[in-house]
Amino acid sequence: MAQQLFFNGVELSGKELFSENFEQLFEVQQREYAITHKEDSKPVLGTPPIQQCIRLVGYNEEAGITFMGHYDTRESVRSLTELVSLLDSKSTSGMFRVTVEGGGNSESLFIRGSILGYLKTQNKIGMAISLIDTQGIGQPGVAIDSRTGEEFFYCPHMNPMSKFCNSNDFIRSLNLLYLKRMKPAKLSYLSDCI
Repeated sequence: MAQQLFFNGVELSGKELFSENFEQLFEVQQREYAITHKEDSKPVLGTPPIQQCIRLVGYNEEAGITFMGHYDTRESVRSLTELVSLLDSKSTSGMFRVTVEGGGNSESLFIRGSILGYLKTQNKIGMAISLIDTQGIGQPGVAIDSRTGEEFFYCPHMNPMSKFCNSNDFIRSLNLLYLKRMKPAKLSYLSDCI
């Protein structure tokens, strides 16, 4: 019998819950992005739930490359040029299946529009872009496996290594969020395999 999954009181369907080897997962925090490869020791990227943030996920089956970003401010989006440049230098073939997810308030809609606008002007790498408009309704965390392209629901509370759920780190990160508002998202993980 399949396990029932709920988020904010709503039953989830369409994906399994990531509950495999958490040592193979790199957790992308707010204002971070990461790139990994199917042969890396951390071939899975995951990010905590989003409310008003924008989540960016891309997978290139042919190249075995996956990327993920978690954006919450206009300034955090400035890192897209670095992300696209890294992807261009690391992936030599194939097309990225890209999902931009989120929206709800004027700031998140602006961020989402900025991401979509920028990605649509990039001809260096192939991208098939889709949009999931969440209309401000919180969405569960997700993970993607670069070995298969399979997407999962991701619950940081199940991950004993999660930075999101370690109370000291989480409280410290909340205290620093205001100080970081004027900075672009940072690269938090780059696979050695690409």
